[in-house]
Amino acid sequence: MTFLFLAALASIAIGFVLYPVFDRNAGFLFNQSKLSHQIQTFGEQKAQLYQLLKDLDFEKDEGKISEEDYVKARNDYMEQVASIINHIDELTPSKQKPVSTATTREPTEEVSSCKSCGNDSPLGAQFCMSCGISLEPTRTCQNCSAELPSRARFCRDCGTGVAT
Repeated sequence: MTFLFLAALASIAIGFVLYPVFDRNAGFLFNQSKLSHQIQTFGEQKAQLYQLLKDLDFEKDEGKISEEDYVKARNDYMEQVASIINHIDELTPSKQKPVSTATTREPTEEVSSCKSCGNDSPLGAQFCMSCGISLEPTRTCQNCSAELPSRARFCRDCGTGVAT
C-alpha cells in the first residue's frame, strides 16, 4: 500500500517537472511565453549596448581611443540599439502610442538641452534621445581650459588636479 502511494506521488512529481517540456503551449520556465522571452532578451541586449556606449564615452574622455575610432564604434553601437528597438517594437502588441512633441510636454517637466543637436531630453537622461550623444555634465580645467567629464579627477591634457 505504501509502495503504491509513493509510486503515485513520484509519478505526479515527474509529470509536473516534465510538463513544460512536452506541452508546446506551456511556455518557458515559470510559464513565460516565447514572445515575452524574446522581448526580455532584446531588452537585455539593449542594456548591454548602453553600457558599452557609456564605457566607450569614458574611454574617449580618458584619451584612450582616437576620435575616428570613437565615432565609428559609437555609430555601430547606435545602429545596433536602433535595430533592437525596432525588433522590440515589432514584437510588442500594437497599442496606441501617445504622440510626444515639444508642444505637448507638460510645463512642469524638467529637461536638459543637448549640446550637439539642441533637442530636449528629460533631466537625468544619460544620452540624448535624438542623436545619442552623452549628456553627462562637463567641467573645464583651470590650467589649460580643456573640457573634462564631471567625474574626472585630473586633466587629460595637462595632468593638473581638478577641484571637486
